[in-house]
Amino acid sequence: MNRFFGILLIGLITTCGNVESPFITDTEVDAVESVLSFYGGICNRSKGFEMKNGVTETYFELKMSRSELIESYIEVLEMPASNVAYLFYSNLKDEKENYTHIKVIIQLPDNELEEFYYSVKDLNEISKLTNTLHHLSDNIKSNDYDRLLSLFDDDIAVNMTNLQIEKYCAPYDSLYGKIIRTEFQGFRFFKDETSNTPLVHLAGIMLREKDNTPISIYINRNSKKISTLKYEF
Repeated sequence: MNRFFGILLIGLITTCGNVESPFITDTEVDAVESVLSFYGGICNRSKGFEMKNGVTETYFELKMSRSELIESYIEVLEMPASNVAYLFYSNLKDEKENYTHIKVIIQLPDNELEEFYYSVKDLNEISKLTNTLHHLSDNIKSNDYDRLLSLFDDDIAVNMTNLQIEKYCAPYDSLYGKIIRTEFQGFRFFKDETSNTPLVHLAGIMLREKDNTPISIYINRNSKKISTLKYEF
């Protein structure tokens, strides 16, 4: 394991307001607020750098605690952790170029700490792929199954029909109501055990008229198209 070598530049406790700091830009303050607006709780923010194998890596760290929403995902902490990093990163402007990684630490009620690292490169990829999740949601909402089918990998779509997709999606509308909008909830990278294809799992919540439903899509990172759709995390 590489030993940490770096310097902590600034750390501040944040609840709903932020103390101004010459080291934290206004945009970074707003980006932290976007995380707190979504998850609540407390955010201890800091930024610094470390040397790994002779390479300098710069990071912004967000330490989350006392968030009931995050703690409700205790079995899949990677989802809220990845979304914390994404929410912060997606609200940055020129500051995106200042970092190689976003570091997220989740402090659980028993004070156990879970750490997650997300490279800016991966977060930039996710920022583009989330559009696929929202396009899928819009197509289900409008019952446009032709366009929905076009979002799938060719080798998957060739074995599917519009009617099959409709039969899968329509019962959820009947049970839980029409989709109002879909909120992104997090991601994870992995490889298919059989084909070794690199995939990304995007998770979301479909906010509906009656009751909300989870949604997951699995995207081929090579083709940028969907390989699997599930109404679950």
